[in-house]
Amino acid sequence: AEEGKPEEVEEEPAQAVLGLDFGSGMSIMSVSSVGNAKLPVLVQNRVSSVATPTSVGFREGERLFGDQCYTNDPENTVTDLKFLLGRTREEFDALRGADHSLAQLVECADFAGHMGATVEYLGEPHSFSGEALAAMVLQKLATFPAVGAEAPLVMSVPGQAFGARQRRALRAACQIAGVKLAGFVPDLTASALVYAHTRAQDLAGESKLVLFVDMGRCFFQAQLVEIENRTIRVLASTADTLGGGDFSFR
Repeated sequence: AEEGKPEEVEEEPAQAVLGLDFGSGMSIMSVSSVGNAKLPVLVQNRVSSVATPTSVGFREGERLFGDQCYTNDPENTVTDLKFLLGRTREEFDALRGADHSLAQLVECADFAGHMGATVEYLGEPHSFSGEALAAMVLQKLATFPAVGAEAPLVMSVPGQAFGARQRRALRAACQIAGVKLAGFVPDLTASALVYAHTRAQDLAGESKLVLFVDMGRCFFQAQLVEIENRTIRVLASTADTLGGGDFSFR
């Protein structure tokens, strides 16, 4: 450096972090930077939408994802992937019933008897575990952000209705997909954090109780949160496996 002038130090670029709401019906991905106070930026998919159907379909020699599945044979398309994860046939039937999917659902011995599906692929029946099916979608979703799958991923999941076995199965799906999972955050806790951040000026100097409610395709959740100075404290939460999709099937 020149005499009398401070030496310039190059700042390392902020690390990008991916956020994913891996929903039963739709998935939404975002990108943010560590230490950046700005809200995450939503990522658009190949059809310029921020919401991608959480579905995988099979047709002849190709796999279909998201909106492509709308024109595919329903019996060769698997939906509600998140609800298959970590559940046995008995558990699935008790909560959902076999008529909840047009695809042929089966138990997969190589994944502790958890649910999967049998489809026609490459001219013959193929059985895929729920973890493998979810991995196919995760792998595709990871191609949408410019930072790619190398960035760590934080995924939001349902609270009490999505237990330890389901989370282990989702971790397995991320590992199969080659996605670097950094951790999970409950859906409504993520909503509360965003609310506290965006309403910081309105909430300054006061404590406020806020009830967050989410009616998803396969899960219903509610959470009571106390917010004070951008700090949130969860006071109570509840969840059920009754979701909006059940209104179409029951």
